[in-house]
Amino acid sequence: LTRRFYVASDLRRLQELAVANNNDDVAEKGVAVKDSLGKPVVDAFVEVSVDKKLVTAGKTDERGSIRLRLAAAGEATVSSPAHQPLSQTIGKSELSTVTLPAAGTVVATITNSDGGPTPCKVQFRGTGDTKDPFFFDKSGDHAVGNLYYSHNGKFTLDIPPGDYDCTVSYGPEYDIVEQKLTVESGSKATLTAKLVRSVQTPGFVSADFHSHSSPSGDNVSSQFGRVLNLLGEHVEYAPCTEHNRLSSYTPHLKRLGVEHLLGTCVGMELTSAPLPTSHFNAFPLKLHEHRQDGGGPVADPNPEL
Repeated sequence: LTRRFYVASDLRRLQELAVANNNDDVAEKGVAVKDSLGKPVVDAFVEVSVDKKLVTAGKTDERGSIRLRLAAAGEATVSSPAHQPLSQTIGKSELSTVTLPAAGTVVATITNSDGGPTPCKVQFRGTGDTKDPFFFDKSGDHAVGNLYYSHNGKFTLDIPPGDYDCTVSYGPEYDIVEQKLTVESGSKATLTAKLVRSVQTPGFVSADFHSHSSPSGDNVSSQFGRVLNLLGEHVEYAPCTEHNRLSSYTPHLKRLGVEHLLGTCVGMELTSAPLPTSHFNAFPLKLHEHRQDGGGPVADPNPEL
């Protein structure tokens, strides 16, 4: 019985080491991905299968290219959030070029009733033969699934060509705006909307006292993306309550220049033992940089402690 350990910095290198160990004839392969207008496609996901078995995968660099190590010709499936996926047979050594249909571009300008900047959430739903777009996984920041979160209402977004129903919103106190949008390959489509506040709530503050992200260890959501979520839903106060550590949303708010739109403070969700019964959200607390868990209290079977 033989066991081998492969050490690599990522899954693609690990797969290639395994391929090289089991094959004497391994060659380095270059794959260049561009669109039909000749523009390199950055961060295109390239998966190569041999005999219907995945052997390596990775993303293209800033030049739209990736280098792979293959022992045999295979089938490359190339996909990108803004382009239709494409499959193509590639050799193991020569340079291959994969050409994806050119994306379209949405240029959005969303304002408040006075014409000023406003946070918002924009949902894109495909109509007819157009599928819902998938911009990025839930670990994304501005773009997640078929949604785009903006802190000021202005953004430019590449998207597969097609017909879309767009819903622009800013929480329950503002009227939504619904528009139909046709995006053509290689062209720009304009999305404009004015968000009007129709529900007045003097004396009330919308708040979320329990929100966390990847630092908590139980999910992969970006913390910066979580702040964008809160802004886009018109939450006005949200302490940072990551699991078992002190953290802060303030650096993200300062990065966006929107400290005046979302009140926050340092906090935590202390999850103790026994796990199913002991969760405590606590705020405000004092963050101590460079201390374990930001200086937060540690778990203890005694809930008083």
